Amino acid sequence: MSLDNPSGLDSPAAAPSRTTPSPTTPSGGEPTVVVGVDGSVANLAALAWATHEAQVSGRTLQRVSVGSEESLRSGDPSSQVTVGEPSRALVRAATGQAMLVVGKRGVGSLRRAVLGSTSIAVAGRSSVTVVVVPHEWTAATAANGPIVVGIDGTERDSRVLEFAFKRARSLQVPLEVVCSWQVPPLYAWSVEDVGRWEASGTTQLAGALRPLMARFPDVVVHPSSPTVDPAEALLATAGSTAQLVVLGRHSGPRHPGGLALGGTARRVLHHSRCPVAIVVAEAGGADADGFEESHVPEL
Repeated sequence: MSLDNPSGLDSPAAAPSRTTPSPTTPSGGEPTVVVGVDGSVANLAALAWATHEAQVSGRTLQRVSVGSEESLRSGDPSSQVTVGEPSRALVRAATGQAMLVVGKRGVGSLRRAVLGSTSIAVAGRSSVTVVVVPHEWTAATAANGPIVVGIDGTERDSRVLEFAFKRARSLQVPLEVVCSWQVPPLYAWSVEDVGRWEASGTTQLAGALRPLMARFPDVVVHPSSPTVDPAEALLATAGSTAQLVVLGRHSGPRHPGGLALGGTARRVLHHSRCPVAIVVAEAGGADADGFEESHVPEL
């Protein structure tokens, strides 16, 4: 499912990653905002998003460039330069930090439909929240746009909702909460049964949001529980106005190459016009490389 460097961060190098810290590389202290950079024009959107996030959160911005031996010797002294397999190096660099930001590039119909291997690998394996920023995104087009969060109606939604509510409060924008579900085929033929299922879904969503709405009374919340495909519901809600889509990634069996991401998350990542945040909803195991064992359910 990988392409030739579609994210702008992939490298053919497969040697163990090696890091040369610079004088500006954070060492201890508060967690940083880590952004993967490659010097391309397509990467500017991710760098801009991460820079703004660092400014508003009061955190240090840590740029990580994954490249060749030449870039290691002649790289930007304000960045941390790592040689090795990109997704593994970025996940390692972000371990213990506040957030990892990577870019997404799309050229041509195929590349618009398929996400770069580096972006999808880090989104599926990072132990911290990953934000994937489309190359065409600009802050000016979504400065006042809402936050859209997708949940699956379980107790595991708490971290995802917490992240989304805090962000909406910080930015003073509305929060769109989408909990999509589908009527079981056995009941789909009956209008009355469909109505009961819809009412039940609405009631359950309201109950899940009530404690957070009490904690964040200044956040304007628009809940919805449509009976349509989850990815379609999220993309339709986000449209061209949302500034961020938030999804959770739950623990489960690890798959190689970032394939731990479920269908809903992958489709949203592929097609979203705005940045997408993948929040680690549960603590999971990690191997020596910092790759977390995780899985995104079908929302």
